[in-house]
Amino acid sequence: MDWEQVQLRARQWGAGKCVYLTLRLVRELLEAAVPGDVWNALEPNDLDPRLVIWIREQIFTGRGNTLPLSPNLARIWGANRLRDKVTTFLKFAFPSPEVMATKYPASPFSKRIYLYYPIRLKDLLLRHGRAAWRLLRRDEEIATLTERENERFALTDWLASA
Repeated sequence: MDWEQVQLRARQWGAGKCVYLTLRLVRELLEAAVPGDVWNALEPNDLDPRLVIWIREQIFTGRGNTLPLSPNLARIWGANRLRDKVTTFLKFAFPSPEVMATKYPASPFSKRIYLYYPIRLKDLLLRHGRAAWRLLRRDEEIATLTERENERFALTDWLASA
């Protein structure tokens, strides 16, 4: 393998974190040899060791959950501060008129689009109300799914960060 090219391409494509994480998993799981200088050059400064654990769990954990869990509901529940919960909920429940126009039959420039916000709330309640209720009741199964979803978000956000 041309390790110089691997490093060069990882930098050029802004994929250093992805390449590092992939090589780390290959090294840990398959005992593949990665030269030390390549390892040191690619290792990110902001690596949270929990991310490696989370990605390993994602690989080896079955994905057969049958509960409908909205990623947005998981983000709301996973937010630490009440302010973050409210902000996330408002963005999720009341998207821009342009987004609403993709879901409901009205122009984003028409005042009619605002009549669809109560319908959206009803739709969200019907679709996600059961899962939200289970979260509020501290149901262990849905709480575990929510935690797993938020771990996936943390990993995705870290990989996308510069």
